[in-house]
Amino acid sequence: MKKQLLLFTLLFSFFANAQNVGIGNASPNEKLDVTGNINVTGTIKTNGVDGTANQVLMKNSVGNLTWGDITEFKNHVTFTAVGSSSWTVPAGVTRIQVEAWGGGGGPSANGGGGGGGYVTAIFTVSTGSVSYTVGTAGVGGVPAGTSGGNSSVTFSTQSVTAFGGSGDNGTVTFAVAPGGSFSGSSGTGFYGAPGEAGNPNSYGGYQLSATVFKETLKGGKGGDGGNSINTGGKGASGVRDPGTFSVSYMSFGGDGRMPGGGGGCWGTWGGSINNAGQGMVIIHY
Repeated sequence: MKKQLLLFTLLFSFFANAQNVGIGNASPNEKLDVTGNINVTGTIKTNGVDGTANQVLMKNSVGNLTWGDITEFKNHVTFTAVGSSSWTVPAGVTRIQVEAWGGGGGPSANGGGGGGGYVTAIFTVSTGSVSYTVGTAGVGGVPAGTSGGNSSVTFSTQSVTAFGGSGDNGTVTFAVAPGGSFSGSSGTGFYGAPGEAGNPNSYGGYQLSATVFKETLKGGKGGDGGNSINTGGKGASGVRDPGTFSVSYMSFGGDGRMPGGGGGCWGTWGGSINNAGQGMVIIHY
């Protein structure tokens, strides 16, 4: 009797509310309007389609409920070999996210090199190959360091470039070595971050005793690559007698690190020449 009454109540509610059915709701506004919790033992389908593992329910571009992935790009490949090459688009892939870092600039004895720029964008792709270039690392030198190479990614008319950081020009006027910038073609929605500028050397001094004076050197740090931290090489530091130029302490600088770190200054008081970090390219698909 109770089952028959429940069925009659649901049927009455269905016809009385213009085919809207309410459960715990006397005035349903939808085809099925539930006030309370719902427990599902099986699965849920939307438009006849069941979701797969790790998918969630979301609205598509036309407002219909569908199963989809929160993260569009679940795979990636990283390219660190300097030079130009290509990557074949896997079957079924129609969009990729690309990232590129330019190579860092080389230092001189008077300052650190600039960090390479960074850029990222979304490409629409199809069957074919994506061309890319991984920028070279700048080389430290006398009197000046060389600039880092550019890194780029291209598919059809879509292209982005992360420019290499500048090498330190070797002057003693405390000029900084600029970091690399970035660019991209229209329609890719590209954005990026410039590389950090390299730092020039700084000098100071102190009095050790009534007759002894010391000169200090703090070598310029290499700039970090864009959108990366701790990639710029550290600068040298030292202490010497300003009269005899006898060095009593010396900590040598360091190379820049990948991706795009500028090389750290090695100082004019000795030590080996440092270099920068090379560029890098990542493709997410």
